[in-house]
This record gives sequence, structure tokens and C-alpha cells, in this order.
Amino acid sequence: SSMLGLCFLKFASMRAVSLLLASLALFSLTFAQQRPNIDDNFSADVTILESRETHKVRMMGQIYEDFKGQRSRIDTDHTHERPLHVVILRFFNERREYEIQGEQRCQNKTLEHKMIPAFGWIAQAQIQSFPCQYGNITHKRVGHLWLHKDDGKGETRAVCVSQTNANDPIWVEVNGTDFQSRRLEFNTFTPGVPEASRFVIPSICKKAVDYPIEFHF
Repeated sequence: SSMLGLCFLKFASMRAVSLLLASLALFSLTFAQQRPNIDDNFSADVTILESRETHKVRMMGQIYEDFKGQRSRIDTDHTHERPLHVVILRFFNERREYEIQGEQRCQNKTLEHKMIPAFGWIAQAQIQSFPCQYGNITHKRVGHLWLHKDDGKGETRAVCVSQTNANDPIWVEVNGTDFQSRRLEFNTFTPGVPEASRFVIPSICKKAVDYPIEFHF
């Protein structure tokens, strides 16, 4: 009985030490890795990955976020069915969205939502004890993972940031109820308000009338 008790105490002691080490490791990681403070104004060259049930879409493109000026631009190249360059311009103060397809067709609609800071949710995120990564064997980036679950919206958001610069995002992902997942992989990321020339409305949009927008981001 005393031997059994000794074994139990030894097991309990080992388990306590393991939990303590795990807690210390997470504490050390949290202490060493500052909370990201990523600029909500930026220009980026991205790979867009979206999954809806069995339908998956992969696109290359550029994103220009001007949160200060309440406007954004997304450039994408669609190659799934036919090659098509699409530009989506959003002006939140004016509540207008324009979709330009191949510089030949322009549609617009009224924006029904406000502009949300792209990385504002990180203030409530928690760092994870395991790393995140992006790339392949020949070109791999490993970073720190921050996660936030918004039970009210039924969404989970994650961002992978550089181990050497917490304000340099590697990828960001959101999983929600109206879609399975949407992920942006940053090939380049330049903080700061984008150039004003990125938000010039093409002349073909002056004759545009309201239509349902075909591409959603």
C-alpha cells in the first residue's frame, strides 16, 4: 500500500511539474512575444483562399486598405473559368461599391455596412503555445499564432505573425457561419495609407447603375 501510494505521489508530482513547465512555457512565450499592433492602413500582395462547403477558390491579387480615409480596393485575377481581372472599389463614407471587370464593365451598389479595421480584433486575441507557418519546404516562414473566438458572431479569427516582428503578418484567416473559411496569405505587406491614385473611379463607372455584385470579399 505504501509503495502504491509512493507511485501515486510520484506520478502526481511528475504531472504537476509537467503542467507547471507547460504554463511557464506559455507565460514565457506571451512575455517574449508582444501583442501585434498591425497597421489597418496598408498595401499588400496576397493570395486569397476561400472555401465554401465543397467549393474552393484560389486567387492572386492586391489589397489596398485606407481605414483612415474609409476606402478600400481589391484587385484580383480570376482564372477558374476564363481569365478576368476584377477591381472592387469601396467608399464607405459615400456608401458606394464599384466592381470593374476587365476595364470594360462597371457595376455598383450601395454599401450596407461600415468599414471595420482589418486587425482591430487582435486586441482581444490570445497567443497560442504552438507555432504557425506558411510556404513550402524550400521557402517556409514560421511565426507566432494569435487566435480570437467571437461567439456572438460565430467567427474564429487567426493571424500568423513574424517571430522577429509582431507587426508583420504572414497570413490571416477567418472561419464563420456563412462560409467555411477565408484566408489571406501575405506575399508582401507595406504598412501606411495607400497612394490616392489607387482609389480613382474609372470613367466607365459614371454610367453604371445598381446591380448585384458578383464577387464578394
